[in-house]
Amino acid sequence: MFLSLTLKHQLFSHVLSRRGFLRRNVITLVYREIILRKTTVCVQRKRVQRQQNPHKNNPVVERLSFLAQHSVFQHLNIEDLNVLAHRSTEITCAPGHILYRPGDVSKTLFMLREGIVQLYYLSTDGRKLVLVTPESGTCFGLSIQPTNQTHQSFAECLSPSRIYTFNKLELEPLLSQRPAITLALLSSLEQRLFSIEKQLIDTTFKSVLARLASLLLQIAQAHPHEHESLVVTGLTHEELAERLGVYRETVSSALRELRDTHVIQLNRRRIVISSPERLASIAHTE
Repeated sequence: MFLSLTLKHQLFSHVLSRRGFLRRNVITLVYREIILRKTTVCVQRKRVQRQQNPHKNNPVVERLSFLAQHSVFQHLNIEDLNVLAHRSTEITCAPGHILYRPGDVSKTLFMLREGIVQLYYLSTDGRKLVLVTPESGTCFGLSIQPTNQTHQSFAECLSPSRIYTFNKLELEPLLSQRPAITLALLSSLEQRLFSIEKQLIDTTFKSVLARLASLLLQIAQAHPHEHESLVVTGLTHEELAERLGVYRETVSSALRELRDTHVIQLNRRRIVISSPERLASIAHTE
């Protein structure tokens, strides 16, 4: 029996619709399988990360581990380290964040965990003098005098930073009860004071050329490059001038003098120290 054209068309449309339905179901099942596999991989990866770094989800234990490994605090007993870890709070800061500025009351002790923080003074005519760039574990920002002292400088984060903070009101009784912690914090503050003292002596008695040579060696030795000569990267002439407390033109002139005598090689934001011995000799001249 022959089917009419209309019935044939209806049957054909029905078959196509069923095929489309099945195709959509297959696609949905495949998509769900992919999502399930990705979720399983993520869960397994996080489990491995937790096993490799068990302190990550416990901030107090992580702070305790950091303090115990730092040269200034590693001699403290576990009880003192535990007290410090519990009294501290971790903050994360984006580049450009100001921790304090001139006029702010000194009521917090900061300890740099990771990142780059710069302490600097800004003159009324806009000149910038970098006082110090603290290393990891360095303490800064707190006056131990009983009266409310105010800051005279800025503290600014130059990169994403993790910082431990201690409230002055909680810290003062702790320092009187636990002298070992007091000595450890004083040791950290002493390192910063020594750095500023050296900078003051160099500024008073050394030429810009000698101070620049000393700064280049200090930066290059602090950030060694593998299989390469001593190199200073990522700093402009302006930023070098800010660290020395001089004008950019003065630094540019001194850099050209070092280049012309083949002590350094100049590239864009990259200074290669060709002769470390001669640069060290210049750094020790007055």
